[in-house]
Formats: sequence, structure tokens, C-alpha cells
Amino acid sequence: VIHRDLKPENIILLDEPTDKSAPLKILDFGIARAAGVMESGTGTGLGTPRYMAPEQITNPDTAGPSADLYSLSVLFYELLVDVLPQGHWQPPSGGRSDIPGGIDALIEKGLSNRPSARPQSADEYRKALVQAVNLGPRLKPKTKTNTVHKPTTNKKPVWIGLGLMALFGLGVIGYMESDTPDLPPDDPCAGKFGVDYQNCIKPFGGVFDNDEGDTKETFKKSKDLNAEAERRRRQKEELERRKRAQNPYAGLSGYWNDGIGTIYTINTDSRGNFSGSGTSADGFALTLNGQINGTMGSYILSAPAAGLSYKGTLQWDRGCHLNFATYDAYGQYIVTQGQIHVNHSPGEPCPTR
Repeated sequence: VIHRDLKPENIILLDEPTDKSAPLKILDFGIARAAGVMESGTGTGLGTPRYMAPEQITNPDTAGPSADLYSLSVLFYELLVDVLPQGHWQPPSGGRSDIPGGIDALIEKGLSNRPSARPQSADEYRKALVQAVNLGPRLKPKTKTNTVHKPTTNKKPVWIGLGLMALFGLGVIGYMESDTPDLPPDDPCAGKFGVDYQNCIKPFGGVFDNDEGDTKETFKKSKDLNAEAERRRRQKEELERRKRAQNPYAGLSGYWNDGIGTIYTINTDSRGNFSGSGTSADGFALTLNGQINGTMGSYILSAPAAGLSYKGTLQWDRGCHLNFATYDAYGQYIVTQGQIHVNHSPGEPCPTR
């Protein structure tokens, strides 16, 4: 089963984590689908943008197991350094000396924009995680000294320890590897009994006693919640369709790949104004601002740290490509004929709407 919306809000701890386990549960299988099953629906991108893999935006029907592993890598990165891996992000070890190189390599591989470059299964990811932690640095045992202890405070680090992160990760992966996740069509707790059933229904607002009437009421609540989730999903899709109808440039919002090493995150309004930022192939932070009127447009490209600013022209094909040319202050062309790929990578088909 491919969940397609792994994020902090959809993972709950069932008990206080220890140094041996972190019991958890994955919620909200509302947009999940069986692995290997292609959909013939609208092709609408589903998920949470900050955590979802690029292909869930550009071609969501093709998202496979590696899309969930991309989301899991985002979660790991956030747990370790308390920020999301956006733009030109550095490996977790750049901010923490206790992170082994194997964790850096696993997260970097998991966050690849190319699905084929990521781990292809939860089992492969789990083995790499275990190996990375086992080969990581070992903390020296603390020795008692006659030092004066400073008063303790309630301030805690925002990130978690590597060991706890690994336990959390193994718990999520174990859930992903399960052949029977909570994905039945009607009752999300079907197949559970007694205490296990009571624990299962708590997140769904259920109340269970040893009474048949209460059991039926719990089933009804679960069904109602599933129906409400589906209603909200359809409502969200309808709102997105209306936005696109009101804003002819809505499809240009997202990420722009210039084909020469830079990916921008761009917002476009209904008047054709667009702005965003990215990181060049050589590591410079870039800003891109401009306007499109009909199919023609212009822009200003800046690299503030280098003190550089360029101008350029755009021609939109009313699809997912923008042909561009960039020139300097003297009118000399830096790029004479380039092409921006909107919400997809070069060589890939345009995303469906």
C-alpha cells in the first residue's frame, strides 16, 4: 500500500518512546492506493507539498513506493535538524556532529528528485537505516566527576537523538511493510478485538463498551469520519479547479526547472505576476521576479550574494514550458535560448491537471 501523505500529523505515538521502542500508528489512508495499481482518475496532485515527492506534483498517478520513502526522508531530516530540506539544504551532519555519514547518504538518496535513484522498497530503506546507525559513532559512557551541577531548565532541544529517530523510522517502515495496514473500505479497525480494538478506535473518536449497541455506534462513527474525509478531499479538488478557472496562470505556480541546474519555487497570481527563488548549480541563492501577459513575459534574475542582476524575456506555450533568454546590463546574452520546465523535469511529460 502506498500512503501518499506521510507527514507528522498522520503519525501518532501510541506510548511514550523508550530506548528500545517507539510504538506508533499511521493515520489517514484517505488517498492511499495499492502498490502496482495505476489509477485512471483526474491525475490531481494529492498530498502535502512540503512532504510529498516531486512526481506526486507532476504525475501523481505514477507515484510508487519510493514516493513514501521520499516523505519519510523529509520526516527524518526534520526530526534531526528541525527544518525542512528545502532549497539548497545541507546534510544533517552539517549541524550535528553525532550524525554518521551513512544517515547523510540515506537521506540524500531518499530525497532524490528521480524516483529510480531512491531506495525502491521499505525493506531496502530499513536495511540501510540499520546499517547506518550500527556503523555510526558510539557515545562514550559518562564518568562521575565532582563538578558543580548547574540548575536544570525546562528548555529542551528541538531535535531528537539519532537512536530515537532510528526507532521511529523502523516503526514507520515496519508499518509500511505490513501486509494489512488500516485500509479497509468501511471500518478502519476491522480485524481487531478487545483491547486492541479499543486502542484502534480512539483516534477516530470511538467509544467502546462490551455492548453491541456501542459497537455499532463506533462503526457508524468510523464510517462517518471516512465519509467526511472523502467529502473534504472532493471539496478541495473542486476549489482547486475553480482557482485554475479564475487564474489562467495558476498552472505556472510550483517549481520551475531551467534544465541547466537550477530549480525555482515560484508563485504566480491571476495577473501573471510571478516571484520565487532557487539555488544555482554552483550554490548561489537566486531570486526570480517578473510578469507574463498572455504568452509573453519578462523577468529579472538576481544573485544577491554575488551582486549580479540580469534581465530576460519569456514566451509561454500555454502548457508546461517557458522559452527564455537572459542578458546582462549591456545587452549581451547570457542564455540565448533556454527552456523552463514547469512542475516536471526535462524529458518528462507535462503534468496532468
